[in-house]
Amino acid sequence: MSGWSRQLCLDSIKINEELRQHIEQLQESEVQGADMYRRLVEDFNRLVDQNEALRGKIERKRAEIEEENEKLMIYSRNMEEKLEAAKDEILKEEEVKTMREHFKMRRKNMAHNMEVLREELGKKDKKIEEWKRRVKKVN
Repeated sequence: MSGWSRQLCLDSIKINEELRQHIEQLQESEVQGADMYRRLVEDFNRLVDQNEALRGKIERKRAEIEEENEKLMIYSRNMEEKLEAAKDEILKEEEVKTMREHFKMRRKNMAHNMEVLREELGKKDKKIEEWKRRVKKVN
């Protein structure tokens, strides 16, 4: 073999080796790409499942919140009714207190009037006694 053909063979072997390396790199990158695609598909499917699970959870929470709101509305109405009843009770107690105060004032007024009447009766009794004495003197 001549030097020139030998060089061609060596160059050809070198080029074939480089091509083999490029082919291996391409195959590896294809495998890596396929792995990457497979992982992306798995991640996507996992995210879709998580999304559906979260939607279900959101719906359950929404239903729980609506149920709690309904319970709170009923509780609020009951508390309002109790508050109104308590206000009515307080008003009744205030009326009773006012009536007691009026009764006490009337009793004091009656006691005062009785005292005044006793004083007047005492004065009249004295006058009667005085008249009796005068009548006795005249007799």
